[in-house]
Amino acid sequence: MPNGDSSKKIFTHKMWDRYGWTPLPQFDIRLTTNQPFIANKKSMSFNGELFGEWFIGNMTNMTEAYRSTNHVFLQWGDDFAYINGFGDFTNLDKMIKYINNRYPD
Repeated sequence: MPNGDSSKKIFTHKMWDRYGWTPLPQFDIRLTTNQPFIANKKSMSFNGELFGEWFIGNMTNMTEAYRSTNHVFLQWGDDFAYINGFGDFTNLDKMIKYINNRYPD
């Protein structure tokens, strides 16, 4: 370390798969599999549990592949991905809120 300061650390990261989206739910309107995130359990279209379990499973796989860190970068996007960025990030925010409430640890 410069000047003998060992309190400074460098955090580096290698992307999980490539530089774009990870194998997680994708809400962009250009995708034919696009589904909005529905957290309301009374809705016939409720998919919060499915997406939540899918997300947790994939993130668990990613974190097990990296060593000696409690932090993992999650790529959310790709080339020309956000045709409707507002809708995409609104759904992502709903999913994060649902998962944080459902899995508090």
